Amino acid sequence: MQAKSPFKFLDSFDKEDINEFFGRDEETKALFKKTFESNLVLLYGLSGTGKTSLVNCGLSNMFADTDWLPLFIRRDQNIIESLHQGIYNAAFEKKLLEGQPIRKQVHSLYLDYYKPIYLIFDQFEELFILGSQEEASRFFWLLAELLQAKLQVKIILIMREEYLANLDRFEKIIPSLFDNRFRVERMRTEDIQEVITRSADRFGIELEEPAEEVTRTVIDNIRSERGWIDLANLQVYLDRLYRDDLHRKGQENRSVRFDRALLKKTGQLGDVLSRFLDEQLETINRELAQKGSKSEDA
Repeated sequence: MQAKSPFKFLDSFDKEDINEFFGRDEETKALFKKTFESNLVLLYGLSGTGKTSLVNCGLSNMFADTDWLPLFIRRDQNIIESLHQGIYNAAFEKKLLEGQPIRKQVHSLYLDYYKPIYLIFDQFEELFILGSQEEASRFFWLLAELLQAKLQVKIILIMREEYLANLDRFEKIIPSLFDNRFRVERMRTEDIQEVITRSADRFGIELEEPAEEVTRTVIDNIRSERGWIDLANLQVYLDRLYRDDLHRKGQENRSVRFDRALLKKTGQLGDVLSRFLDEQLETINRELAQKGSKSEDA
């Protein structure tokens, strides 16, 4: 049986993870303030900076449940269809939505809850990677309609920084598109050290002294060639350290321990990712073999 780990691996932090969400206090407060400055917030940053977690966990915990109704939307096959589906899923009076334009659907949803509605479009760059120009144009005209209708609705667009240029041509539709923007910066080394030490304290993990040397080695082991630290990679690496030490200690009665010997054995991020891929291939091959065995028995 695979050992359980408290780290997020490739998942983002959700609202209930607030006690394990470290290193983004200032950004959370600043983003919360941004939501009151305009009905449209453009949240962007490089890949691996934790944009989704900042909203799903950090921002979500700044609001009382009575103060907002968040709808988290991904493009899927079509961003407008996904928006319709998100509203439909949240509505009490679903029949009232049938055949109605988005603005009336949003107003109907507000009357169901009497809370400001936050339409949060995560990984918004998918509209430009996977969608058509027609889909994008229709979507921005729809956003303009919602913003002009003076509804109890706010819109947050979350996207990777390298796709920002795709928004330029839509400023004619929404002139305020770039007015209220928020850039999520990469964490500084000292902030990432704080994430590691506070996570260790939270999860009962012992750090070999000097602890600063252990945290710096973790950071060095996952640092990219450009010197960047990807927060998803940090979680993947800490997850592997945790499971490796569970295996190392076996039945020994002690806390999980991150030390120099464990770090040397676990290796660099590339080693961890390679092991993960090997494990996934083994799992797939095992499942295929089991299916083949069942087919022969039938």
